[in-house]
Amino acid sequence: LCNDAYKNLECEASMEATMNIVRACRSLRQQYNIATKVLTHYFVKIATGQAEDAAKSQTDDIKTLGKAAHVDINLDEEAIPKSVGIVVVDESTTVLMDIKGLVNYAAEMKKLEKQLSKTTGPMKQMETKMAAPGYEENVSDEVKATNTERLEAMKKKAADIEVAILNFKNLDEIEKSG
Repeated sequence: LCNDAYKNLECEASMEATMNIVRACRSLRQQYNIATKVLTHYFVKIATGQAEDAAKSQTDDIKTLGKAAHVDINLDEEAIPKSVGIVVVDESTTVLMDIKGLVNYAAEMKKLEKQLSKTTGPMKQMETKMAAPGYEENVSDEVKATNTERLEAMKKKAADIEVAILNFKNLDEIEKSG
């Protein structure tokens, strides 16, 4: 479809790295329900070399597409605030967003606690069902596998929600003390 003479693999790799960063920025905004009109501050940790050069040369695009006021690349750890949301893009790229003053922690914790209660109910039902007498003998292996898979997924979701609640509590304390 494309003439090989027109392909520039370096540009394509640069654009792919940039778009991965932009997707991470958008993911963070969505995760914390930050309005489109609110510009945020991103910190990008990226491996030095071609990827870092690409990110630095595309900072304006990251700002525009990620709805950012500032994008800092490979700052010292001390310069990055503690009140950040994090998305790990890949083994060499992590995007952090300063969420201080942008998130109502109490409201987010309330939403997560509600979500947790909606998850733990079905999880406990599944555990009870699987522990019932005769379950092992009377249920097909296929159904057992499906139930085990569902239970593991629910446990992971509950654990993830609990971690998120704890993170919001910590961030709330940091913001109140800072």
